[in-house]
Amino acid sequence: MELPGVDGSKRGDSKLGHSNPNSSKPTSSNGGSSKAAPSETPPARSTRPKGFDLMVMLAIGFAIAELAVRLLGLEPTTYPPHRMLETADKRRGLECYPEVVAGGLDVVDLRDAVIYSQAVEHGFTEAQLDGALENRTPHCVLFAYNAHTRRDEELRAEPRVPSVLVIGDSFTEGAGVPEDEVFPHRLERRLQDALGRRPQEPWQLAVMEPPAIRVWNVGRRGADQPQLRDDLTRFLPLVEPDVVVYAFVLNDFEMSEEHRAKQQYLNDLVMDRQRTGSPDWKLPRWLGWSALVRAFTARSRLAEETRRTVDWYLGMTGPENAEGWARTQDDLRAMRDAVEASGDRRFLVAILPLLVGDESGYPFDPVHDALLRFCDDASLRCVDLREALGGTDPRSLHVHPVDMHPNGVAHARIAEALEPHVLALLDEVVDDDERRDEREERQDRQEARERAREAVQSPLEPSE
Repeated sequence: MELPGVDGSKRGDSKLGHSNPNSSKPTSSNGGSSKAAPSETPPARSTRPKGFDLMVMLAIGFAIAELAVRLLGLEPTTYPPHRMLETADKRRGLECYPEVVAGGLDVVDLRDAVIYSQAVEHGFTEAQLDGALENRTPHCVLFAYNAHTRRDEELRAEPRVPSVLVIGDSFTEGAGVPEDEVFPHRLERRLQDALGRRPQEPWQLAVMEPPAIRVWNVGRRGADQPQLRDDLTRFLPLVEPDVVVYAFVLNDFEMSEEHRAKQQYLNDLVMDRQRTGSPDWKLPRWLGWSALVRAFTARSRLAEETRRTVDWYLGMTGPENAEGWARTQDDLRAMRDAVEASGDRRFLVAILPLLVGDESGYPFDPVHDALLRFCDDASLRCVDLREALGGTDPRSLHVHPVDMHPNGVAHARIAEALEPHVLALLDEVVDDDERRDEREERQDRQEARERAREAVQSPLEPSE
């Protein structure tokens, strides 16, 4: 006799303390065991929160991107801010950069003990020099100024030597460029060459003895209108030039108060102050650690700052600066009148482009075109140097990656472009001089004949 539950047919095995997989299977009608459909076990529920896998993937992607930015150096490069040191009497200067920006004897390294001691002897203070070294800007370009704080010899008139006076701002002074590479001095050498090759009459040889011509550089960094107009009236009687060249840069305009308030000094497309020092790109501290975030934010802010600056320059001749543009036109007319009032001088405006642009082209064509239209309407001689400085990557013409003043290569191009225009004006002056001499000679002969005629017609004085 079978005891109920011993073989598991009557009772569940679970009560016997072990598991029997067949205990739950029903018995077939013929007493055999029949296989039942297995029961569906619900899937185990994950304990991870929703979106966890996505967050992990994003974190891994961010880590890879962060590593790539750091390894590839995709952050905008920053540099120590360059320094301009001047002696107390303003007769000497040192413009100092983190890297060598030019060659020649006018470029020195303050880490050299001999150079350091010579700089102290010339009037620079140890505090100035140590500051440049601590700032990691030991490579300096020498500047020597005359009594008028201009980068040239003492100004003087040389009656027997034709002369050209070049006036402008830091582009003319030659920021970051040795003195013999600056375009006024390059222009002087080119003109001496050209005049020396010209056939001359014997009587001209005494006049055209070396130097065949003098080109005076009265450019000064930071100068714009109306200061440049006033400077010209001050220098004209000192030099008495035959030709005056005004190197006009797009930041020379006079400005209304409203337009001046929009000026962005972080990057005025002449000096890029955004990428100097240790910029934080206006990031909160908890995000500043990330190279990826810094790179993205920096490039966005650089692009935005550039866009705003381009708009500011384009507004120089627009309605927002109507007052300043009108005053600038008056300044240019006044400069022309001051030079040409005597009739024996010539005035030329050379419009220098800013050294910027990309695959979309040069952004300031409208400003140049407005200036040229004004020159045409006002009968001003103007030459546009866009073409002379175009056709190449503008970065190759910069003094330094964050100093967008023209380097020696750009100065050479400016001098080459100006040479034929200045020669033509010098020819006009010579022709005018010759015509004036002829007129004076005819007038003298006429007066002599008049005196002779009067002497014949007048009665003789009675003798005593």
